[in-house]
Formats: sequence, C-alpha cells, structure tokens
Amino acid sequence: MAQLEKHIDGEWWTSRHKIDSFDVMIKMREGHGCKIHIQLPDKITTLRYNFASEEFLLRKATNWLIKNKLLKPASRKQ
Repeated sequence: MAQLEKHIDGEWWTSRHKIDSFDVMIKMREGHGCKIHIQLPDKITTLRYNFASEEFLLRKATNWLIKNKLLKPASRKQ
C-alpha cells in the first residue's frame, strides 16, 4: 500500500516491492506522473510514465529486468 513520503524531489505516494532479489520503489504524484526506481548492484535505474496503475508499473519493472537479462522469464514471481 502506498504511503505519502518526502523524497529529494518532493512528496510522493510511495510503495516498495521486491522482484526476485531487486528492490523496486514506485512513486506517484498528481500532476507529475509515476516513477519506478529499480535498485541494481551498482546504480538505480528510473523509468517514468505519465499515468499508470501500480500493477502495470510492476509488470513494466519485471519486463525491464527480463529485457536487460537481469531476471529470467521463469522467475517472474513477486
């Protein structure tokens, strides 16, 4: 469940998830769209969208990890 949290770029509705061994943060704010932050071993990757549901964003994060060969298609469990 998303909670209102203060970040360096303002207050966002934030939820945290695990996809396999990767930490994923979803941030949403009215008028500013949505962001997915995927924590990688050496950096954080950010994906941005105008508007989307949390389920859609989790699928996008999973697909990004698969596309970049960081996650196998069979290990899509969340």
